Amino acid sequence: MSEGAPKARRVRVVQLATVHPPFDVRVFDKHCRSLARAGYEVTYITAHDRTEQRDGVTVVGIPKARTRVERLTRVLPAVIRAAFRANGDVYHFHDVELILAGYLLKLAGKKVIYDVHENYPADVFLEKPYLPVWIRHVLSGSVAAAEWLAGRWFDAVVTATGVIGARFPAATTAVVRNYARVAELQQGVAGPPYAAREPIALFTGGLTPIRCATEMCAINDALRDLPGFRTVVVGRPNTPQYPDELKALPGWDLMRYEGIVPMARVRELLGEARVALCLNQPRADFLDLATNKLFEYMAVGLPVVSTDIPFWRQLIEEAGCGIVVTGADAGELAAAVRQLLEHPAEAEAMGARGRAAAEQRYNWASEERVLLGVYERVVG
Repeated sequence: MSEGAPKARRVRVVQLATVHPPFDVRVFDKHCRSLARAGYEVTYITAHDRTEQRDGVTVVGIPKARTRVERLTRVLPAVIRAAFRANGDVYHFHDVELILAGYLLKLAGKKVIYDVHENYPADVFLEKPYLPVWIRHVLSGSVAAAEWLAGRWFDAVVTATGVIGARFPAATTAVVRNYARVAELQQGVAGPPYAAREPIALFTGGLTPIRCATEMCAINDALRDLPGFRTVVVGRPNTPQYPDELKALPGWDLMRYEGIVPMARVRELLGEARVALCLNQPRADFLDLATNKLFEYMAVGLPVVSTDIPFWRQLIEEAGCGIVVTGADAGELAAAVRQLLEHPAEAEAMGARGRAAAEQRYNWASEERVLLGVYERVVG
């Protein structure tokens, strides 16, 4: 090509997410940044208070919803309008409620990728106990039908786990797991030597019933005899009122809940903790739940105490990087945390084994190649 020839226009990618925090690790830190580094022109439309440039990505802020109803009546139309204004070549969305936007974009001749983080038909049924059973059945069936059409009409489906991926057509589905950016994360984490750290148990997965918030209070209460012990929790609450509801529980006084924090703060906490918690109520649709948290804990050398999710158990036991309890029993969880705090040399060795496993196997670099391969196929 001669020097005077015009440069080829970069492929425009538009990422869409409304339910996730604006700088969600999977959506922004991994997908958006990886695509931008690979040469794509990336726009990210999300619930954010401003429009800005960050790490080579144009972040377009749309209003945040205050209620579930607002997400559908106010935020969804705003996302659709912003998506069409962005005039992308490929649209990649991360929330099930954006399937309608995907349909409209597909009708307009756009390339569309659906990123499935969870088993949404099961979530609708199991995580909305406030709705009558028959309504949950209808909603779950509707979500399943919408995903069935998406899997056969959209240009690609990306899933976070193999079990989720098995629900979609194999020819157009790729599994992109939530492995950590190991080297980058390690460079950003600093703190005192492991043996000098305070007896802190860290959980970075939010404050919700499904993620064992009441069990964490019980852990605190059981371990209050350990001088200085506390848990530190960051992430989205189940509802804005949920932290206040937990304050009556024994052990809440030893919980430091910081809410949603930037990744820089998460890195600080990873460098201060002695034990990492990986918690979820065991459930049939969580057979291979592949959470960011576990891989981040391993990458920075924290020993893990985990509830009994089959994929987590297999990974932790193979790596020798922590303790997995039966079910989500609070007494067993407390005993496991106590064991790691009272035997720091054993705990530090577990953390070192987890770090080695993350560096050698559970690294975002391998998943990034899968993601970029999906885009090469879709773009053609």
